[in-house]
Amino acid sequence: DRQPQYVAFFEIVETSRRYMKAVTAIEPRWLTIVGSDLCTDSAPLEQPMPVYDPKKDAIFCFVRTTFGPRRWELPHRKLPYPSEKKTEIVRHFARLLLSGKIVKALGEFCPYLSIRPASLVNPILPRKAKRFLSTLTKGEGVKTLSQLLELWQKDPKFLLDEYLELVQWQKQDRLKSMWP
Repeated sequence: DRQPQYVAFFEIVETSRRYMKAVTAIEPRWLTIVGSDLCTDSAPLEQPMPVYDPKKDAIFCFVRTTFGPRRWELPHRKLPYPSEKKTEIVRHFARLLLSGKIVKALGEFCPYLSIRPASLVNPILPRKAKRFLSTLTKGEGVKTLSQLLELWQKDPKFLLDEYLELVQWQKQDRLKSMWP
């Protein structure tokens, strides 16, 4: 038997030793649900990198959470990326799009990219990535698959030229033939 990481108790009784009465083991994630007012979340962590949730069609990040006035550290939590960080969301959306995590069919081109998808979230962008990223950041920015599909419905060639610049020439015809 291993000791629980967290417990809740009714009272502490002191005799020759201290004892907790009415003790129950609790899962750390429960504290974020029932005690959310006492939780403090960090800014989005760089590692693990944000992920795309296809069911919610959103970019999620991981945060470090502390609980209570003593700031007990809880396991990292996965939360929707803060909406006020539009540029960061678009950069991660672009990274995940190039990685094939948003549109699975584009994953076949990942080995033929002239840049690493992760480089899109670096402070200094590769020259070739600037046009790709600037196209996605125009206006409100493309942050979801539904927004991208809407843009493709209006203009089926949206982002194609920018994507082609990043793909090795021997795979460009294949990309053109299957572009939405």
